Amino acid sequence: MPASAKPGLSFEEPLIFERGSKGRHGASLPDTDVPRADPKALLGAAFREAGRIFVQLLAPMMPHLAEECWETLGQPGLVAETPWPTVDHSLLLENDVTLPVQVNGKKRADVTLARDADQAAIEAAVLSLDAVQKAMEGKPARKIIVVPQRIVNVVV
Repeated sequence: MPASAKPGLSFEEPLIFERGSKGRHGASLPDTDVPRADPKALLGAAFREAGRIFVQLLAPMMPHLAEECWETLGQPGLVAETPWPTVDHSLLLENDVTLPVQVNGKKRADVTLARDADQAAIEAAVLSLDAVQKAMEGKPARKIIVVPQRIVNVVV
């Protein structure tokens, strides 16, 4: 063993340099010459935009590879000089929310409703569930507690 080699390391084992890039090796760039008249073209445009953003996010970890990909995508200038991608926060919110439903403290069902559903709509949807009706055994609900976007409790 050479004097410069550390004990426990073998020169036959592959070295791992970039852990942040793990899993990105199989990514491919989308086809760019699709006509824009049909839904496949819109999907292609979405893939091109995703590829452009992916290359921008890849640039701090692998700048040389990112510059090559940027040039292959046909983008002007250097990827290092382009502004960082912005986030559209409205796209991050789900329109629907799934709430667990408890009857007397035990989970009986889940209900999926619009995020902005009001108290009356939530109560009506919960009371119409078969699992809730079965758990209530025909008794009226004394109280319905709704924690918005978290949980619904029915007290019998």
